[in-house]
Formats: sequence, structure tokens, C-alpha cells
Amino acid sequence: QPSWSAMALSNNEREFILAAIAEGQRLDGRGFMDYRRRKITFGTERGHAEVTLGNTRVLCQVSCEIAAPFPDRRTEGFVRYNIELSPMAAPTFEPGRPSALGVELVRMLEQALKESRVVETESLCIIAGEKVWSVRVDVHVLDHAGGLMDAIVLAAMAALLHFRRPYVSVAGERVTIHPAAEHEPVPLAISHRPFAITLGVFGQGTVLVADPSLREEEVADGRVCIGMNTHSEVCLLRKMGAVTLSAARMNECMKIAYAKMNEMAALLSQAFAADADARAGKTAEGPKKITEAHAEAGIVEPSSPPAGDEDAAAPMETSEPAMVAKFGAGTASLFQGNQGWAMDEEEEAAGAPEIVAVTADSEKPKKRSKKRKSRPASEAE
Repeated sequence: QPSWSAMALSNNEREFILAAIAEGQRLDGRGFMDYRRRKITFGTERGHAEVTLGNTRVLCQVSCEIAAPFPDRRTEGFVRYNIELSPMAAPTFEPGRPSALGVELVRMLEQALKESRVVETESLCIIAGEKVWSVRVDVHVLDHAGGLMDAIVLAAMAALLHFRRPYVSVAGERVTIHPAAEHEPVPLAISHRPFAITLGVFGQGTVLVADPSLREEEVADGRVCIGMNTHSEVCLLRKMGAVTLSAARMNECMKIAYAKMNEMAALLSQAFAADADARAGKTAEGPKKITEAHAEAGIVEPSSPPAGDEDAAAPMETSEPAMVAKFGAGTASLFQGNQGWAMDEEEEAAGAPEIVAVTADSEKPKKRSKKRKSRPASEAE
């Protein structure tokens, strides 16, 4: 199995964490079955979702294009999954070719979503044997602080549910892709909603910890990752580490996963409700960013300075007006004071550009017909 290690701990740190777990305590003060703070953020573009799980951040973007189907599956489109481990997420992540950990994460994501047929690929067919939709799911790990698989699956599901593909009309052999301005985009056909729940195993299987942090993952005897959908069906089951779990302990893991799955499903529903309200203009935030913790956000008008900052609203004082030189269609130069522009011989022979003076007091720009000469290099210095 690939190494999941993303940080180095000293022996004292390991002993301290294990002693705290043995006493029923965790470093961040959570209970054994408590998750860190979770947040789902949607952007203005459809299919863009960001998930925050404690200090772990994962970004997912869904896109689509028209492609030719596989010869043995003429009426089915396809969904591709990709995970990028950014070097800024953890010191052990390196750019370039996919690492063993990246390949393992992709396999687990495909097992939870692709093999369980979350997206109905038959609905992606445009013309049988000729054109189908190819959906691409790109996951970017921005910060790794533990619980990576939980955040990846949640971000992928949120992005797939949030995505809308263009509407397509077929007339004979002619295929027309309608932009969003002409026709409402079409959501993907999602059959079920799986979620991933990771449990840390301590004390040779005697202690289970939900949502282990990165330090807890480093010292744990093993981990169990369970993918379960809202129908209580297991889509993913992966045990990492050399720990042995009895059937009774695995049954307990399933019960914990069921409870945490319901929490994630409720969180996702709340995020989509907030997204729908914001896009309909029912919230003050507008459609710029919608999160499950949207009440924490505030709007600051550009003309109003922060409280206690009286100088922020004072107008900027300038000794000389700003100048806008128009050289022709699509070209202009902006300068102020003595920091002007210089013209070459060809431009000077063609004639000086029209100069417009813009001042804070004037209502309309004032035109100057006088040509501005270039300054010597010695004076400019």
C-alpha cells in the first residue's frame, strides 16, 4: 500500500497523542465521534465546489465535452476522475507525474462514484455510436490536514450535483448545442449520493475515532474508510494498516458511518438550498459565493470605510491632473504629473495624439491640442 504519511512526528509527540487517546481525550478537544467543522462553497460557475473539513481544503471542478463513444458501449457516455495533489497542500506532495498516493486516491474515488454508477451514463448519449458527453471531474487538494478521502468524495458529489451541461437538440444528423442564454442547461442524472467516512483505529482495534486529524492518522494503528449512500448501501470499503478488526467491530464501524452519512447528506442539502436562494436573489450575498456558513459573511460597500478609519474616505489629493493620451483605435496611455510618455520619430511625424485632461473638479474632460514633447533621459532620471 502507498504511504499516506504527510508529516513527521517526534517520539514525544506520538507518545503524547496516544496517551491522550487512551485517556479519552483528543488534541483539539473533540469527542471520539465528533467531526471537525465542515463547509461547502459553490462558485458562480456551475460545477465548481470547494469543501473545507477543519484545515483540509479540496476544490472540485466538473466540465464536459462531446466525444465519440466506446465501440462496445455505443449508447453510453463516460465520466473521468482526476485528483491533483498540490505541493502547497503538504510537504511530501510533489508536482509532476502522479504519486502512488494519488493513484490510490483516484482508485478509491472511482470505486465510490464510478463503479457504483453515480452518474447514469446512458443519459449522456446524444447520437448512438457517434456522439456522447464526456464528463471530467478534476479534484485539487489545496490543504491536507487529515480526512482527505472524506473531503474528496464530498467535493466531487457536490460538484456533480451542482453541474449543468448545455442543452442539445438533434435534427437528423445535425446536433445543435444551445448556450445558457438560449436554453436552460440540463443537470446530470444522479442515481444516488455516496459519502466517505474515515475512522481511526487505536489500541489494536479497541478504540474508534471519527474524522482523525493528520497527527492522529500518523500515530493510528490503522484506518477504515467506508463509502455509504443515502440508501444505506456500501459503495466503498477500504482498511489501511496492519490492524485486525473483528466482525462486531466492523458492524460498529458501519453504524457510525451511517450516522455520519446522514449528517453529510443534510449538510449538502442545506448548501444547495442556500445556493438556490442566492441565485434567485433572496440573500444579501448574491450568487458570488454560497456557503453553508453564509451568515458569517458581510458586505462592505466600496464607499464606506471600516469603523474607526476616518482617513480611508478622504479624497486623494493630486498636484496635477491625470492625463489620458489617445493614440488611435484600441490604444491609450495614462499618466500623471511629469511622468509622461515619449514618442518616436515616426509617431511625431504622424502627429501628436489628442490629450484629454481629467481633474477631480471638472465635470467633463478638457481637451488639449498642444503637443507634449519627449523629455531627455537625463531630466527623467
